[in-house]
Amino acid sequence: MESDPDLLLFGPKSGQIEHESEDGFLEKFPAIATSEDVVVEATFHNPYSTRDQEWEHGFLLRNQGGNHTHWVAVESSGKWKYFHRLGESKAQGYQAIWSSDIDTAPGGENAFRVVMIGPKGWVYVNGKYQGSLDLSAITDSGRIEVFVDDDHEGETRFKDVIVWKWGPSLARQMPEIVVAPTPIPEATPDPRNPVFGPTRGVIKHDKGNGFLEISQGAVVSGDVMIEATFHNPDEADWNYGIFLDSAQRNTYHWVGVNKGRSWFHKHRSGQDSRTSTNRVERDFSINNDDGGENHLRLIVVEDKGWLYANGKFMGYINFGLGTVPNPDRIRLVVDDDRYPEGETRFEDFTIWKWHPSLYKLPKEEDN
Repeated sequence: MESDPDLLLFGPKSGQIEHESEDGFLEKFPAIATSEDVVVEATFHNPYSTRDQEWEHGFLLRNQGGNHTHWVAVESSGKWKYFHRLGESKAQGYQAIWSSDIDTAPGGENAFRVVMIGPKGWVYVNGKYQGSLDLSAITDSGRIEVFVDDDHEGETRFKDVIVWKWGPSLARQMPEIVVAPTPIPEATPDPRNPVFGPTRGVIKHDKGNGFLEISQGAVVSGDVMIEATFHNPDEADWNYGIFLDSAQRNTYHWVGVNKGRSWFHKHRSGQDSRTSTNRVERDFSINNDDGGENHLRLIVVEDKGWLYANGKFMGYINFGLGTVPNPDRIRLVVDDDRYPEGETRFEDFTIWKWHPSLYKLPKEEDN
């Protein structure tokens, strides 16, 4: 399929996904997080040399984490299928449709394409139109990911994963797609209404696993204001904060406080890099009492941040450091490397789309 290069959002990328059939998880390759109307496509190679082993692969669309996603796939039964989940709910809107256009032969391949425009979707296999989808259950921005549901060991090869922004040059090639007229815009929402939260919960410590422990959160693009109140674990050398990551694995910013009464900013720029500490400063307004609490507020506007702890302005954050793409998912994080077993409690975890009426920012000369 040909399109205006200016509409290209991601790719083309090729690679393979190793099956880990015993881990209980989908194996995924992240593409991009976006709120745009898009066309996403890839060519998948059937992973096995026999018809005795079942396979399934496709796309997670508008994926917001925590089983909040659209699922579209082709499988070895010769069917393409769709469903969505809203958090921990069961599969909803399920449909499975047999198609003679799906190549199920060992060693075969299938070019799979999904178009997403607002609340509707359209499916193509090997260039042939298959049918439409109702995507109205999740219309917010989210991640686009290639996935494999792997019941058997092996690998699934894919090529030319690509994401296009929808435009006239694509519409001319897919006459089946009829887009409803743009509705009259609604009144601007009240900026005081959060787009996520407030929520409360706990982050369990798993000291021996070698990973940061991260809460559920939200996919929110653009400028934001984030707040959360953390409760200090008893008798622990604690270290917690706000985690902003991207669709690229091990690529994130992390802003937080620790028991030494310091606030810090760290970032990591990918799988092959290490976490870098960009700034550490001590401030005695940070509460380090066992069982005490700290309220954090982080305002992010483009590549600049403002950090507050317990109502006091701590300093500026430079989110332009490193090669970290603009974050699209916001969560809370605990570094439990030096913690005893237990948990860190949090409450009032809330995210707003940034608007100057939400909070008065300090002037540059105030820091």
